Amino acid sequence: MAYGGSGSASTIKQVKLERESELRIEVGNDAPLRLRLLNGTAEIFGTELPPEIWLNFPPRLKFAVFTWYGATIEMDGATETDYTADETPMVSYVNVHAVLDGRRSRAKASSPDDSVSSQGPRVIVVGPTDSGKSTLSRMLLSWAAKQGWKPTFVDLDIGQGSITIPGCIAATPIEMPIDPVEGIPLEMPLVYFYGHATPSNNVELYKVLVKELAGMIERQFTGNAESRASGMVINTMGWIEGVGYDLLLHAIRTFKANVVLVLGQEKLCSMLKDVLKSEPKVDVVKLQRSGGVVSRNAKVRQKARSYRIREYFYGLSNDLSPHSNIANFSDLFVYRVGGGPQAPRSALPIGAEPAADPTRVVPVNINRDLLHLVLAVSFAKEPDEIISSNVAGFIYVTDIDIQSSKFLMLLEVELQLYHVYLNSRSGQHMLHKTVTQGMEHLFTLGVDYLTNMTRPTLNPVSQSEIPFSPLLTMEMDSLPNGNNTSGTPISATATANPAQPPSSNLPQLTESLKLEHQFLRVPFEYYKKTLRANHRAVEKEMSAVISGVNEAAATDLSPDDAVNHLNSLVSRLQGLKRKLEEGSRAEHLQAQKCRVRLDHLESADAENMSEWNNTRMKRILVDYMLRMSYYDTAVKLAESSNLQDLVDIDVFQEAKKVIDALQNKDVAPALAWCADNKSRLKKSKITLLRYIP
Repeated sequence: MAYGGSGSASTIKQVKLERESELRIEVGNDAPLRLRLLNGTAEIFGTELPPEIWLNFPPRLKFAVFTWYGATIEMDGATETDYTADETPMVSYVNVHAVLDGRRSRAKASSPDDSVSSQGPRVIVVGPTDSGKSTLSRMLLSWAAKQGWKPTFVDLDIGQGSITIPGCIAATPIEMPIDPVEGIPLEMPLVYFYGHATPSNNVELYKVLVKELAGMIERQFTGNAESRASGMVINTMGWIEGVGYDLLLHAIRTFKANVVLVLGQEKLCSMLKDVLKSEPKVDVVKLQRSGGVVSRNAKVRQKARSYRIREYFYGLSNDLSPHSNIANFSDLFVYRVGGGPQAPRSALPIGAEPAADPTRVVPVNINRDLLHLVLAVSFAKEPDEIISSNVAGFIYVTDIDIQSSKFLMLLEVELQLYHVYLNSRSGQHMLHKTVTQGMEHLFTLGVDYLTNMTRPTLNPVSQSEIPFSPLLTMEMDSLPNGNNTSGTPISATATANPAQPPSSNLPQLTESLKLEHQFLRVPFEYYKKTLRANHRAVEKEMSAVISGVNEAAATDLSPDDAVNHLNSLVSRLQGLKRKLEEGSRAEHLQAQKCRVRLDHLESADAENMSEWNNTRMKRILVDYMLRMSYYDTAVKLAESSNLQDLVDIDVFQEAKKVIDALQNKDVAPALAWCADNKSRLKKSKITLLRYIP
């Protein structure tokens, strides 16, 4: 949740809610709203509000605060609309949750070998556009997570994008009640890129992707009894007539849904009951549509998609900094799915019309047509694997220079960090190629909003001026969470068709290396943290310097004042230079640790297993001693065995300083640590943030 400080008395408004009533709020378009629970208990879409803590809700957000037993809510800021309602369908919704909870308990108590009885409820929520499907899905997921279950959320609504950007179908496990501000967590999403706002553009491709997603979830359920018993909640699109109705039936049967919840549509409920009455153990239940659901026209929905895409790159509160990089045309392979060459009429039966293959993967030449489009970065190693592969992330093309064969693009931080990390390991600046999954018309969602952003002009530059390309092909196993087995990049290649890693004759060693996740993750996380800190410092100082220059240009200063003003700006830039030099040294240190640890893992083979295992045992002993607070002994063992780069002594020593200060009743170091790690604490739902000034 987004926490705020103390409120201003002049704009504060209190609302008292009676039992089983709700406060419906539409935040204005220009300013955020702050809200807190003064007394009683209340929840937003199934997630309880913490008492006496201000929450920040961004502009344009629409939500409802519901209470079962009464509560007093305090708001700070202007709203577009806010009113109370005592007629809600919440009782029927929570009754559905109770039935689902009972089914999950029975599934958990069943034998895992019984694939039928051990399967928890597979709930699919259907209904027309703007009927509250996403809201009901969030409630059911949050209530289930509150009971200790870990249901899987599946989002098939490509026009909205509850998990990631619009134009995708995705799934992710829900382990905690969903944050009412930040929404669905993005730690472990499984995402397939469709590339359009409606399935009508390529119905067959939509069906194929739904089948791929269902198959991946089914395989995960087979190996995870807890997830299988928790079941899934599936959110669907609002297209319920004609082809849309056929796609609903396809989703119900593909995911083997056994509970169909129909919101506010008698006709749809009747049709589904007739069609599914022959299906074994499928319950079709009609639920009332909430009166708080806001209807949106096509223009509003388009704007919502644009904001959603911008939120992906810049964060809910503009707290993220995507990378803007220049690359050569040869650094990317761009494909679209659908279209392609058609068979001539002479080769077809009489009366038949030529048609394009809806699932054909066709290469796309990079030109100005790609400007202001969003592309998905695929995990596919070959073009024919694109449709069946999930995606690693997205890039946004901001400028294209045909003359120099270069283009400028935005990409998320994680993709950039993988690239920087691998280049630091290789010790040279290499240009890599990636397989990027595009679509017919290459996904034009979000163009209206993103094209209004200020972007630098792309000037022709030489290859030597580009230290590295923004994307690369990474040899990573495509897992359900979209990451590789270790959570870090394994290898990179400069060829279009990456070579397969050599097969190993050491299955025992392979299994052993799977335990080395944290061994690589700690220095890599510190490396990312240092990069982010340097990036923020540059943005802050450069913004201040540019503002100072503009201010001086707009003011009639005397020569002496102008010189003094410029000297102050130069001093500020010199201070920035010193900070970046320190940051560069820290980056180099962490990159060196990553390189040493990777070399250590690569050195493991059958010939030196005894020596390698001995080193590993010493590493484990050092780690154990540090965790048990035997710091001096751990340091001496690491020094005597030359393990300084293979253990994380500095991390534990930093924690020791905080612990020692707390034992001396000094909370300042702990609060400073919380401030430095605020984003991680926020993701982990740690409420210590309210104590940070």
